[in-house]
Amino acid sequence: MAPHPPDRRRRNRVLIVEDHEETRILYGKHFEHAGYEVETAPDGNEGIAAALRLTPDAIVVDLSMPKLDGWETVSLLRTYPATAGTPVIACTAVESEEARARAMALGCSAIVRKPCLPADIERVVRGLLAGGADPGEA
Repeated sequence: MAPHPPDRRRRNRVLIVEDHEETRILYGKHFEHAGYEVETAPDGNEGIAAALRLTPDAIVVDLSMPKLDGWETVSLLRTYPATAGTPVIACTAVESEEARARAMALGCSAIVRKPCLPADIERVVRGLLAGGADPGEA
């Protein structure tokens, strides 16, 4: 899937969909410090609504969330023209090859294993937005 080209008239916009408030804040502050516009959402339902409203350049999604989990969130994001080509970075503590394959089949651009540093995720996002090689798994 081709990366969603960022609009060069503004800073790159990242949407972080994460149910743990502390993690959401930590990731958001890191991305802001790195020069990104940041929006956050606490669950998949709010994440989808934010993605459709904001058209971010990249979306970071926790795969294990209550309500609408990350798996279904990614699947639904891929059905909307506005987000079908947006890079999605999945964050998960699940370490199986089966989970990785499922995430990639759903349309994730990359997977970052938790626990991870915000810089790990930002490096993957930066690579995807630069149009570099698929960073795969971090």
